[in-house]
Amino acid sequence: MTAPPADSTAPVPASVDPATVPTSGGTDMLTALISATAQFLLHSQVNARKEDVAWTLNHLAQVVRQAEREMAQHDQAALMRYTDATAASLESASAYLHDHDLQAIIKDAERVAHERPALTAGVLLALGVIAARFLKNTVPPATA
Repeated sequence: MTAPPADSTAPVPASVDPATVPTSGGTDMLTALISATAQFLLHSQVNARKEDVAWTLNHLAQVVRQAEREMAQHDQAALMRYTDATAASLESASAYLHDHDLQAIIKDAERVAHERPALTAGVLLALGVIAARFLKNTVPPATA
């Protein structure tokens, strides 16, 4: 495979700033295009997973709302207050993920981390414990 001529312009994925792609130097351009394509594919995959999580959160909110309706039939008003708040939080999180792109989510996470470092540390610790327990439970036991 030969490198494209120095004066040619190759197509660049839509999410890549064309100003960052060099227009001369065959190997530099090829490297930049490979990098841009990889970034585009990664961005596409992250957005697809983000939408999956948003859908899952919305589905969980519907399940919680159904549980709330069943509690109403059994006159469990004390629990209904918590299920309503939980469903509202899940719906809010789902809408947030659906309405914001990855850069906005990262920017908001950084802002919260700077404003509330103790909360951030607590959340990260909890996520680490959950991940460790998940990994511990998914590793098959060693046979002796």
